Amino acid sequence: MSKRTDILETALALFNANGYIAVGVDRIRDEAGASKMTLYKHFPSKDVLIREVLALRHQQLADAITRAVEAAPKPEERLRCLFEWHHQWFKQPDFHGCMFIKALDEHPRHAAIIDAVRRHKQWLTQLITTLLAEMGATDTEQWAAVLCMQLDGAIVHAALFDDPTAADRAWQVACRVPGCRKKNG
Repeated sequence: MSKRTDILETALALFNANGYIAVGVDRIRDEAGASKMTLYKHFPSKDVLIREVLALRHQQLADAITRAVEAAPKPEERLRCLFEWHHQWFKQPDFHGCMFIKALDEHPRHAAIIDAVRRHKQWLTQLITTLLAEMGATDTEQWAAVLCMQLDGAIVHAALFDDPTAADRAWQVACRVPGCRKKNG
């Protein structure tokens, strides 16, 4: 593994567990076993490192969610798989909430970080739009935005109350989408 990858993965784990502001680059450097020169060679600033971490996290989540959704043989089952994926994620020991929501909270005026957050949330909303369309739902874009907000709320609730069932309650809203050919319980 490259030193750049070590730094990126260390930063991801630390930011996930502790937030972005609470973790300094010296701690990341020390835990990654990198020199200051190596860290700044790959990431000239903490903001650049945060953007790279968010890009990595997006890729990890997009890959995992896509695999889970595509494993379902029928369109009617794919949306349920998205909510089940969240349910399973909420039970993981390294679940500390959404790194994108945290980034927006801690850096509300940083355009590049906001863009990274927006890209991830737009990807998720587009995925839900596609899944709803495959199911034969109506008003797919509007419902996709609602369901994305439900998932964001479930993430916050699960982190705050250590409640993995939050995704199940969000799924109950998904079951109310008009025009879906079949609902899975």
